[in-house]
Amino acid sequence: MNKDKENEKEKKPVGRPSLNTKSYHVKIEGDLVPVLDEQPNKNRYINISIREKMQRDGLIKKTKK
Repeated sequence: MNKDKENEKEKKPVGRPSLNTKSYHVKIEGDLVPVLDEQPNKNRYINISIREKMQRDGLIKKTKK
């Protein structure tokens, strides 16, 4: 019984590591669609845009990149 507990402690997760993300479904207004469609990485573009807006509003601190 003691060996079973030791083996459980040694087990590591299998597969991909969990991501620190969450999915949202959003509706994009018609005048923004062409601009968003031109972006090669829409997720990155949206995340950067939201982050910049939050920084301007003082909701988060600016990050170094």
